[in-house]
Formats: sequence, structure tokens, C-alpha cells
Amino acid sequence: MEEAFGTKAGLLCGYFHWVAGATDNALYPTLFLEYVVSYLVNLEQRAVTSGSPSPWFSGFTHLLVHDDAVRFLLCVIITILLSMLNFLGLEFVGNVSIFVCILSMSPFFILFFLGLPKVEPSRWSLMPQSQTVTMDDDGAFNPGWLTLPNFAGVVWRPFINNLYWNLNSFDVGASFAGEVKNPERVFPQAMFLSFIFVVFSYVFTLFVALGATDDSQNDWKAGHLSVVASEVVGPWLGAWTVFAAAIGNIALYEAEMSGDAFQLMGMGDRGLVPKIFSKRSKFGTPTYGIILGTIVIIILSLASFDAIVEMLNFAYSLSLLMEYAAFIKLRITDDDGTSPDPALILLL
Repeated sequence: MEEAFGTKAGLLCGYFHWVAGATDNALYPTLFLEYVVSYLVNLEQRAVTSGSPSPWFSGFTHLLVHDDAVRFLLCVIITILLSMLNFLGLEFVGNVSIFVCILSMSPFFILFFLGLPKVEPSRWSLMPQSQTVTMDDDGAFNPGWLTLPNFAGVVWRPFINNLYWNLNSFDVGASFAGEVKNPERVFPQAMFLSFIFVVFSYVFTLFVALGATDDSQNDWKAGHLSVVASEVVGPWLGAWTVFAAAIGNIALYEAEMSGDAFQLMGMGDRGLVPKIFSKRSKFGTPTYGIILGTIVIIILSLASFDAIVEMLNFAYSLSLLMEYAAFIKLRITDDDGTSPDPALILLL
């Protein structure tokens, strides 16, 4: 970015990218709690349906569902603990991520293969009821004056926002490319494998989840996949899915925190931000970048899920547009900064 448009553009792009990453990281402690709450509520409902006594954790579940202060406190504790783990270095984060990848993907493989015989393809063609919905300040769908565009029962703004969020941030790895041996070989392989895992975990798993259950559109909220796993395979897989989602969010948090902190360190080395962000811990990790990221994440834990997604998508889109603009400019200019023949530009 600096080479294409100068120092100010590099600072601005780096700022947008860091804001998107820090905002993104605020989602993972919340998602972990959502999976836990969804699973506990489902267990309580099963107990009520079967006529069994209320589970021993009913009081705790009630607090998680209705007490925002308790949820915020738990998010703060989770955030601080995960940030402390990030100080242990990239090698630790990388080794843990490999283990977590295998463990967190396992329930989706199990759900796919064991749920496949229970799939009724006719369920895939069922469309949600078309209705006009609105979004209030907390990101909830409620009637009001601010109608959201919908077609075929799909509310497109939150749908596209969530889809974009689930498929972004592949470029975060560039922040610590200097810490990786042979990045020109390792990064393409990692991107390809990541693409395969993303396609499988989303597309094939959701095909089975939608085709093997009669759950309505309103049932699909954060953490609902653990409920689906319990219905299709058994409660043991639901519990395993909650556990896998929990440690999966931990790995996502650690990877994003590393990328954001190392980005600040690189910007500090280049003089774009204060030099204090260039300081490393005894484990080689950017100390003050991790601290700043942790503070921002704790503050953003007070915001709603949808608001955070829209915020991070906005910042990430700006940084991505600037990256593409820099790529195009560097492709159509010679080494001395002059423009090549116009015919060559058209070929590009």
C-alpha cells in the first residue's frame, strides 16, 4: 500500500484492517457463550418434555439467558484468559491450532456421515415464509419503520453480512509471513486446504442439517447446530459439537489476535504507529499489540452480534478495496513508477 499510494494510504489501510480484526475477535467469546447457552437450554427443554426434574444447572442457564451483566463478565474473563495464551508465541498458537482443527472438524464429519441416511431432499426446497422485518438498535428483528429488503423470505442485509464475515480474513496470515519459513510455498498450500475445509464444514454439513430436521428458519440462531447434532445423531454429539465450537472459537481468537498484534508490530517498525508496539515479550510476541486488542475486544463485548458483524465488514471492505487498488496500480506501472503502454493495461 505504501509503495502504491504512499505512507498515509498505508497507515489508513492498516488502520481499517486492524479495526476489522479487533472487531472480529470480539465475536468469538460471545459465540462460545451462545453455543453453551443453546445447548443448556435444549437440555432443559428435553427434561421438561420427558417429565424429568429440572437439571442442576437451570439457575446458571437462567442467568446466562437473562442477565447481561453475567454474560459480559464471562466474556471479559474468557477474553483475558485467551489473550494471556497468545503471549506464549506463534509456535504455540500454530501447534494448538493444528490440534484444534482436527478436533473441531470431527463432529461435522460425524454429523455428515451419520445424518446422511436421515436426509429427506424435499426439505431442501422448503422456503421460509416471506415477511417484512426490521432491525432495531440491538440488531433484533422487530416491526418498525426501518424495513429491510427481503426476497423469497431472505433478509438480505444480515444474510450477506454474515456470509461475507464467514468467508473473509484470509489475508490476515500476511501479518506474520515474516515469522514463517518458506512462506511462498506454505501459504498457497494453507490457503488451498483452508478452502477445502471451509466448503466441507459449511456446505455439506448444512445440507445434512437442513435435510435431516424439521427445524424452522426461526430456530436457526447462534449455537443451533449443537441442537441439530443432538436431534439427528444424539445428545453426545450435541455436547461434542459445543466442545468443538468452544475450542474452535479459541483457535480463531488466537489466530486473529496474533495477526492483529503482529500487524501493529510491523506498522510500528515502519513508523506508522508508536514504536512501543514494536516491543516483543520474552516469547517473541507483540506485547502492547495484544494488550490493546484485548481492551478493544472487552469494550466491544457490550455490542450486539449483528452490530459487530456490520462494523467489522465495513472496515474490512475498506481495507480490501484499498489492497485491490494498490494491486492494480502496481500491476499497471513499471518499476520506475511510469505507466506502461495503454494496450498492455487493457490486457491486464
